[in-house]
Amino acid sequence: MNINRKWLYTDDTAANCFFRSALNPPDLKVMLQITTRCNMHCKHCFLSATNTGTDISYSIFKSHIIKKLTESNVKKVTLTGGEPLLNPAILDIISTLHDADIQSCICTNASLVTEKMLERLEHLNVHFNVSLDGINYNSYGLFREISDINYFTRTLENIRMIGSHGLLNGILTTPNRLTKSEEYIAICDFAINVGANYLLLNPLSPFGRGKGATALALLPQEMNEIKQQLDAHLSKFSDDNSFHLVYIRFPNSTKKEPAPCTAGLIPYIFTNGDIAICPYMVFAAENTDNDYSCSDFILGNIYDEGSIASKIRSYQRTHSFCHHGEKENIGCPAIKIAKNLPLDCEDVL
Repeated sequence: MNINRKWLYTDDTAANCFFRSALNPPDLKVMLQITTRCNMHCKHCFLSATNTGTDISYSIFKSHIIKKLTESNVKKVTLTGGEPLLNPAILDIISTLHDADIQSCICTNASLVTEKMLERLEHLNVHFNVSLDGINYNSYGLFREISDINYFTRTLENIRMIGSHGLLNGILTTPNRLTKSEEYIAICDFAINVGANYLLLNPLSPFGRGKGATALALLPQEMNEIKQQLDAHLSKFSDDNSFHLVYIRFPNSTKKEPAPCTAGLIPYIFTNGDIAICPYMVFAAENTDNDYSCSDFILGNIYDEGSIASKIRSYQRTHSFCHHGEKENIGCPAIKIAKNLPLDCEDVL
């Protein structure tokens, strides 16, 4: 299946959105939270996920959700959580998406991947984006609050296994003070060696658990140093243009134009069926010290009448921040919400 992809950043703009790509209308990409549970306790978790929570059942997915996805011309679904592999129905969900000609992406920490799982997924138009915030046990374990080194070594082996099946798309990492700057070179090399298409880096953000971990955030100068080191390192592989470094919300030291807001291009469906115009705006509104409400950024519920696409159009008619192209310099509304700033103010990277 050909995906009509829309890149959300260019060489001429500053990448201020936490997403890397969307789809060109009328095609639609959505994120589907199939569980709120997670087997880790990461310092940067937008959701503040724990080992308890709720799952989307396969019966509900098959009887209702898949119909809403197809009638809204959804062509790609990113399965997220929590840790999506904790949902016992994940393989059936992906199989049903495949039968509906919808591509799947699993956003995972990779700790629960098995060979048997990958063998079943190999022909179902699916790929993995894996989060990896350190390349040694000390940094990884501290950031993800994992006390068992076997968890870490198994995760690395699982990522290699995903790559060996040709299912690995990207490695995602969050620079932080628990990880030494030179580790990012090693993470880059690891990503290349296991067959990833890109390494995406974005800073610790003030959502969820990250709000309480601000002491781990790097200074702008330190973020720039990591970027300079990685760019110089990757230049050694100049003959191979298939691997990319993606820097999200890094300091805009060259004063590029901010990329447009993408609210509405990638709606997010929570396990209770609520549809967010942008998940990060909801996560930011959950901060207790701002004047925004999570409901301000909810389009409706997937179990209500009407398609996802129609709910987006209705919301956009009354919310100027998600009118794409009309306010090119609006920046990231989620960051403004987290800082309790007006949505029409400048977003400074």
